[in-house]
Amino acid sequence: MAAIVFGEKYEIMTIGTTVQPNPRRIEAFLGRYQGGADFFRPNAVLSLEKQGKNLALRYWGTEPVPLTPLSKTKFYDQIYGASVTFGEDIGGEVECLICQGSGGSYRLKKRKDTP
Repeated sequence: MAAIVFGEKYEIMTIGTTVQPNPRRIEAFLGRYQGGADFFRPNAVLSLEKQGKNLALRYWGTEPVPLTPLSKTKFYDQIYGASVTFGEDIGGEVECLICQGSGGSYRLKKRKDTP
């Protein structure tokens, strides 16, 4: 919303036809991700879990929030209005997620201690 008010570039989030991600990709996304000092809750750890065939994001102290797939790597959290995009390293391993909402865009690094 702030981007619109200040005339900055913004992305219009559309939820039309959802895609069904590859089950192997879903498995690769699972784990714990840690935000940095700039995250709106500094250094918080979020967990990506499986709910049936879908992904769910567990914020600190919350029940898992279902994510709607928009593409192979991008999902939408309809409760908090955030987009969640997974980033990979050059070897194709999931290394981070980008959480983008009204508070900004944050990169959370996948923790090595994830299963």
